[in-house]
Amino acid sequence: MELSKVPREKLSDFSLHQSPSSNLLSQLTERGIDVKVIAMHTESIPNEISPGLCPEAKKAVKEAASRVLLELKSRNALSYTALR
Repeated sequence: MELSKVPREKLSDFSLHQSPSSNLLSQLTERGIDVKVIAMHTESIPNEISPGLCPEAKKAVKEAASRVLLELKSRNALSYTALR
């Protein structure tokens, strides 16, 4: 989601689960820094929290890591040989 599409009333919200905050993202964008956030939407919220990741989250982490590597490779920030 583009930062400009975040509802105005949500721009000042701060939560450890929404880090980095939209205020920080706005400041970085104003300075010309391109920030991309990869997030996962949970299917449900459990009644009790337990340590570790559910299978869907583990799969999502692998997908996110792949996306980060592709982004870095597209920017020539990381060579493919460095990944081996």
